[in-house]
This record gives sequence, C-alpha cells and structure tokens, in this order.
Amino acid sequence: MKVTCTLPHVTENINGIDFVRQDDQSVIAEGLSKDEASQFEDIPGYTVEDDGEALAAGKPGEESDAGKTDEALAASKTGKGKKEAPAA
Repeated sequence: MKVTCTLPHVTENINGIDFVRQDDQSVIAEGLSKDEASQFEDIPGYTVEDDGEALAAGKPGEESDAGKTDEALAASKTGKGKKEAPAA
C-alpha cells in the first residue's frame, strides 16, 4: 500500500513511517501494510492507495461504493442480487 501526504511542511518520518520527499514537496511512503496505511485514511491531506486505486475514507478492507449504480448499491446493502456459485 502507498500513502501520499500533500500537507505543507510535513516531515519525512510520520508515526515511525519513513516517507520520501517528492519534487512537488509532497511525501510518499510505499510498501506499507494495510494496518500501517490505515492510520492515515481519515486524515485530510493524506491519500491511501492500494494497487493504484485510491481507497475511500473508511475502514480498511471496506468496499467503496464509488462508481456503483443505484441498483448495485441497493443490492449490496440488502444482500439481494448476489448469485451463489453452483454446487460442485
């Protein structure tokens, strides 16, 4: 996981995690575990990424609703619309 911080005057060691300063003065830490990265998810100015996609603010492992249709959102909240795999 990767964490980027764009706050001005940020240090290169945050909560014991080493960040690398970029040309635009932001800092980035890469190769973090979910637990390490999750401590930054709800802090303004920080972006947490997993496999190149930014995670929505929320709990680690929580699925984001971004990009879902209204129908898909309703199905995910009620559990309806999920298809079970056929028995082997």
